[in-house]
Amino acid sequence: MRGFIGQEAMHAAAHDEVIREFLVGNGIDPAPMLELVAYMFEKVLAPTTSTDPMRRLNNLCERLWLIAAIEHYTAVLGDFALNSTWDEHGADPTMVDLFRWHGSEEVEHRSVAHDVAVYFHNSYPDRIRAMTLAATAIFVFFQRGTRYLIKSDPANDIGFLRMQRMRMHDSKLGLLPAFRTLFGRNTLTYFRPGYSPEDMGSTAQAVAYLATSPAARVAHL
Repeated sequence: MRGFIGQEAMHAAAHDEVIREFLVGNGIDPAPMLELVAYMFEKVLAPTTSTDPMRRLNNLCERLWLIAAIEHYTAVLGDFALNSTWDEHGADPTMVDLFRWHGSEEVEHRSVAHDVAVYFHNSYPDRIRAMTLAATAIFVFFQRGTRYLIKSDPANDIGFLRMQRMRMHDSKLGLLPAFRTLFGRNTLTYFRPGYSPEDMGSTAQAVAYLATSPAARVAHL
């Protein structure tokens, strides 16, 4: 658990640096996207103010299952990053390494939140309810975030439908995860009663990448 918290803190610091240096440095105001994230973590995932012990425990279990559902998606995306075709299409090596470092750590600790949620309250209905909320929130965030970034670029005039066609085209090339896989097969896998985070991704592949990643070396200096 301590390692999980440490990795997430390191990821948050990396995100802040990218936002400051890349987005703001290129004249893009990230506030609307950050407000969506802040709402999720400061409102939806905020602890209850109730003083009733049972209500506080129930609220804790609900939040744990929601975090576990979100971590399922970060592990899926991490596994995608490790196996993407970015190198073959001339992606910036530093950005590729940054995403794969982050993705490797998501795959590495993919079982932590799930195991903690199971320990406190092993409830299949709660797991499914949390996944339904997480899947909806992540889908909306992806769509709104991408649309916002495109509209922030005065050099292009890409409409919503063209954005979807470009996404599907890039998915076929292995540059982006296909929505039918991300929100289809990968989500349905989570709905299996016997689901285990170990079914998603490879710990050996993640650890092997972390052992050679320049970004991982810098992060642990």
